[in-house]
Amino acid sequence: MGGSPKESRETYIKKSPFLAWEKGGGNARLLADIPVRLYTEPDVLWTIENWRTDYLVSNAVDQAALTLQLREIGNKQAELITTSGKGYRPPGVRNPHSWTIVDEDELANWIGKQLGSN
Repeated sequence: MGGSPKESRETYIKKSPFLAWEKGGGNARLLADIPVRLYTEPDVLWTIENWRTDYLVSNAVDQAALTLQLREIGNKQAELITTSGKGYRPPGVRNPHSWTIVDEDELANWIGKQLGSN
């Protein structure tokens, strides 16, 4: 990106889908009329104990900020789905960042509804 956000601000604004520190969320405005669903399992204690990181480096923070920003600009179809205890990777290794946090049938139904299939 040519440097840090401070050094290459315009590049970050142009290429990032969302910037919490930019007015209007940067390019988030492009999602104003699009149904958006975000999934996260912010298992803070597990992350502290296993990855030695805190909540602030979690993408859950950005997902919550994006959901709020979209709702603020009128997107009534912006959703944040949070889960607990679902994140596992084969062969049963705990990882709250795994796609197993998603209820596949429910997501497929949501996508079908968005496409007019239901």
